[in-house]
Amino acid sequence: MSDKWDRRFLGLAMDPYSTWSKDPSTQVGAVITRGNRQVSQGYNGFPAGVDDSPDRYADREFKYRAVIHAEANAIIWAQEDLTGCTIYVWPMPPCGGCAGKIIQAGILRVVTVSPTPAQLERWGLDIMIAQKMFEEAGVEVVYLNEELNEK
Repeated sequence: MSDKWDRRFLGLAMDPYSTWSKDPSTQVGAVITRGNRQVSQGYNGFPAGVDDSPDRYADREFKYRAVIHAEANAIIWAQEDLTGCTIYVWPMPPCGGCAGKIIQAGILRVVTVSPTPAQLERWGLDIMIAQKMFEEAGVEVVYLNEELNEK
C-alpha cells in the first residue's frame, strides 16, 4: 500500500468517522481496508439502543465500562472475513483489548499516528501492551508523520 493511500484512509478515520463519536473527551475513528477498498468503519460509542446522552459520557466509570471502541465497532460491522486486511486508527494507537480483537480477526497491518505525550501519560501502558501483542503476533504497525496528529 502506498503512503498516499495510507494517508487517505487514515484521513477517513479522522474525518468523518472519529467525528461521529458523541464522546466529548476522546473521539476515535477506524477504517478497515482490503487493498484500496474500504471494508468497514467504526467510531467509539455506546452500543445501539443504549442511552448516549451527555450525562452518560460525563460519568467516566460508566463510560469506560460501556463504550465500544472504534476498532471493535469496525470489526463487528464488517460483512466479510477480515483476514489480511489493514485497519487505520485515529487519533492514537489501539489499546490492548482492541489489539487482541484485531489479531483474532486476522488483520495483518495497523496504520495510526504516534501517541502524543498526553496520550502516553494516560494510556501508555495499554499502548505498550498492544504494541507487544502486535509484535508477537506478526502484525505490522505503521506510524505516519506527526503532522496528521496535529489536525
